[in-house]
Amino acid sequence: MLNWGHRRVIPEITDDVLIKNVGSSTLTEGTTAYFLNNKWADINNFWFATPPKNHLELIKGKAIIQQISRNSIKHEYIINASTPITIKENTLYFPGWNLKINNKNTDIYPGKRGIIYANLPKGLLHVKLEYEDIPAYKFSKDLSVAVFAFLLITLFIQIRGLFGKPKHFTR
Repeated sequence: MLNWGHRRVIPEITDDVLIKNVGSSTLTEGTTAYFLNNKWADINNFWFATPPKNHLELIKGKAIIQQISRNSIKHEYIINASTPITIKENTLYFPGWNLKINNKNTDIYPGKRGIIYANLPKGLLHVKLEYEDIPAYKFSKDLSVAVFAFLLITLFIQIRGLFGKPKHFTR
């Protein structure tokens, strides 16, 4: 278990230092990279030598790209493409990622080393890449919540039975 509290001992190691050096990290050397649990990533070469300069890169064509927002499950951009383009969104491909261009679903595919690629038309494009759990994951999460709720209700009933209303004794 990684204890981030140890970072306080060396105040020179900031988030910027860690981000800058993540590509040369050897923390996982000799271990499996569980975050690459897909068939498109190169399990024997999972570290990228340098972090990408941009989250979304233009592979082919001409365009101006402006990032609107980004979090772990939603990446949003405005792209003004003067030609048809191919983009590389520097996120590992995994089933559940969906790309919408101007609110219409668009195909994506795993490119080199499992990174998300897409071919887009020319024009002014509102690009939204979102992750949504596949049905099996949704079912598993819903089942877990239902079982947890059932156990809480059962525990409540058991405790109420033990500590419920006091019984009246008659002599």
